[in-house]
Amino acid sequence: MRRQKPKKSRMDYFRHAKKRAFERYGLSLSPDDWERLNRQVVKGSGLLLLSESNNRTHWLLEDQYIVVYEKSRKGIVTFLPPETIMSYLEVRANA
Repeated sequence: MRRQKPKKSRMDYFRHAKKRAFERYGLSLSPDDWERLNRQVVKGSGLLLLSESNNRTHWLLEDQYIVVYEKSRKGIVTFLPPETIMSYLEVRANA
């Protein structure tokens, strides 16, 4: 019988996002910062870069952070490297 993996909590996603934010942007992300950025996505005040699916979207927030937001998790799950912005610009230019 296969063991079921425990479900990840919202805090698990915050920890992952915090780690990637520091690794890729040098940003020390607090829970309050994470919630503030999440609210920007929900309000649509960032720039929508890509709808990966009905659940996952990629956003440019505060003109510098590229993030992946998951609707089902109600939060940012990771920060993408800043150099990935070029791939989004290429897709938009070809659209």
